[in-house]
Amino acid sequence: MQESRKNTHLMNLTSGYQSETSHCCGYRMLEMPLHQRIWPCPEYGVEHNRDINAALNITKQGLTVITGGRTHYLSPWRPA
Repeated sequence: MQESRKNTHLMNLTSGYQSETSHCCGYRMLEMPLHQRIWPCPEYGVEHNRDINAALNITKQGLTVITGGRTHYLSPWRPA
């Protein structure tokens, strides 16, 4: 069991608003019912799948912790 934990990191990440916050620009939907699985970002019009968007936000948050805040390569994607 101990061998499988070698070279791993366990992080406690913030659990709020991952699915409601755009991973592209950071815009947060104030109201979004749970049954709404796809939502358009009003800032840039990018369409987000709620679960995929949450996974991308959690990944970005984890990378921010691992890199000590050096996130210049995680800058938001901006549609043309």
